[in-house]
Amino acid sequence: MLAEARQLLHDLPTTDSVEFTHWFGCYITEPKPQFQILPPQHEWTYGDLNDWVRRGGQLVRHPAARMVWMRTDDRTLVLYCRGEGLTLSIELQETVIALCAARRFDAAALLDLLARRSDAIDLMLRLLNDGVLEPKGST
Repeated sequence: MLAEARQLLHDLPTTDSVEFTHWFGCYITEPKPQFQILPPQHEWTYGDLNDWVRRGGQLVRHPAARMVWMRTDDRTLVLYCRGEGLTLSIELQETVIALCAARRFDAAALLDLLARRSDAIDLMLRLLNDGVLEPKGST
């Protein structure tokens, strides 16, 4: 039994492995059962987001949404949110840092984020359609 226990523990990833890091990113961003993040009733499109921002609309992070990121190599990073890891281009690093650092984005901040790259728009739309970002007050 001792040999079997050693083998089981031997096969576990070490805390400095990629596997452990991925598990940890997923674990710490997994919403707790009493705080589920639901998608919106209406699926957002590029036009919806563009109109929302141009009218002065804001986006806020869902109160239960936690986001962290990790650079994986010279070309990619992983954004962890809702217990999932999204592999993204390293060129989105500034956008990802901004998304993880702030909980509220006014229209000016959104225009800046969206002007950086077309894949930044795709990422924002995914987060909106996953319920991670929520619209707040437009003019």
